[in-house]
Amino acid sequence: MQEGSLVRLLSSHNTRWWNNFLDGPVNVEIDIARKTYPASAVTLVEDGPEYREGIRAFLTAVPRDARVYGINLDENRKPREQDIENAAGHVVVVEVRLEYPA
Repeated sequence: MQEGSLVRLLSSHNTRWWNNFLDGPVNVEIDIARKTYPASAVTLVEDGPEYREGIRAFLTAVPRDARVYGINLDENRKPREQDIENAAGHVVVVEVRLEYPA
């Protein structure tokens, strides 16, 4: 999910690709709409404001993925705050900042 120069990705702790960005920011390249952009990536795994906002923003934009991560949606199709709080320990947020917007 992209907001300007920020791309957010969610993953499960069961995968390992996000470990590459634990000591971030790490310089990366990301392909968006068949174009490659230089960027930097960080992994958020611990509960906190940035972590919660990452989950909230991603699942608000892509609500169909909420079920995959065990997060329920409220009557407005927004992720439930209690479920976001409980996500630490099994949901990973990767934030990729583009050097210039796509």
